[in-house]
Amino acid sequence: MGGTIAVKASDDGALHALAAEDLAALAPGSAVELETVDFAIGSSIALTGNQLLRLAQEVIESIERGAEGVVITHGTDTLEETLYFLALTVPRGDASVVVTGAMRPADAPGADGPANLAAALAVAAHRPATALGPVLVLDGLIHTARFAAKVNALSVGGFGSPAAGSVGRVVEGRASVWLTPAYDDYLGLPDAADLPRVELVRMVLGAEPSALAATLATQPAGLVIDGFGGGHVPPALLGVIDEAIASRVPVVLSSRVGDGPTNRSTYGAPGCELDLQERGALMAGAISGMKARLRLAVALGCGLDVAEVFPLD
Repeated sequence: MGGTIAVKASDDGALHALAAEDLAALAPGSAVELETVDFAIGSSIALTGNQLLRLAQEVIESIERGAEGVVITHGTDTLEETLYFLALTVPRGDASVVVTGAMRPADAPGADGPANLAAALAVAAHRPATALGPVLVLDGLIHTARFAAKVNALSVGGFGSPAAGSVGRVVEGRASVWLTPAYDDYLGLPDAADLPRVELVRMVLGAEPSALAATLATQPAGLVIDGFGGGHVPPALLGVIDEAIASRVPVVLSSRVGDGPTNRSTYGAPGCELDLQERGALMAGAISGMKARLRLAVALGCGLDVAEVFPLD
């Protein structure tokens, strides 16, 4: 899927240079039999909903053809979103699904791509990992899709799971799984060429209703509002939220904090969770705004009742 793991320096900056077979050659000591597929080329910032749908279908079909594990190399800028999309659309079964990448280009001093790929292959071949759902493997740690997040823009240990911690690790080429999630994020794979458009709007101090109103005017299929604290908005925005709900546009409130779920039953002031839920908004629960956006889009694409898929505990 492109990304830093597949780029090298050029006169125009670091650009895509390595195909899937080139990447496979970076892990010559792997004991698994590899079949390589070049799916996307370039930066992960350019990926689309259509590509995510096709990727999930490719993963499902690879497993149906007999693959015991699927490893996806991916740019780290949007890795956590693709990872969570796969958790939403690829059912857990007999095969591991592992996403990895790199924080340094392939020809940079101390390039981390080969080590990350080797660790990802080890996890994909580790039978207990099939029970985890799609996971991120980077810097020797295993992170589940629901909680994996990019926590540093440049460090080789750029990912973590702030709300839950990692669930395993890879040491000396051996994978260990410590914890298996008691939850499953799977909803289904929409049968469509693209995802319903769900917009994400982040709250800041003094936010005016104009930005949210302009977003609503584009007629999105859904709205996720990345709110203050436990999922709160300035009272000045409540009229626009009422308009969205009256227009049958689902509105989901997430927390911009990055760790901890949204409230459901504590604060009653205008713009807080009791008031918002009374108006018909939904609380995201234990996922970030980015992931709530994908969850809402997949739910809408599958024709599900969004009130049944939010909030997440």
